[in-house]
Amino acid sequence: MDHKERPLRVEPTCRPNWEIPGGVVEDGEDPGTCATREVADELGLNIVPGRLLVIDHTSDPPPGNDSMILVYEGGLIGHPETIRLRESERRSFRFVPEEDSGQHASDRLALRVRQALRAWRNGGLVEIVNGQPINA
Repeated sequence: MDHKERPLRVEPTCRPNWEIPGGVVEDGEDPGTCATREVADELGLNIVPGRLLVIDHTSDPPPGNDSMILVYEGGLIGHPETIRLRESERRSFRFVPEEDSGQHASDRLALRVRQALRAWRNGGLVEIVNGQPINA
């Protein structure tokens, strides 16, 4: 997030929609360590994640699988010029105002980002199940 409270988005090299930094937990790795590793890998920043803001669980019908995505507070990025993108994975980045959260993003990500901002502002935690916030 920047000083204007705009969340960071990254443009992947292999997908049409923008994302937030993150990735998949490796064997034996806890989610917070994964977030730290992924931000370092993708952005070249050493950020220890803050509190958990969103738990997003989705059950896709077969042959799909269940998935769970956690969104942590990432802190303030006061100097965007310190971001060093891994060019093999990320083309560019930008800070996106809340009112534009649906642009260049999947509906799932837009919802996740809006709910993360809500949780960040009110000090809470939002759980999303199959696209529906259940305690927002």
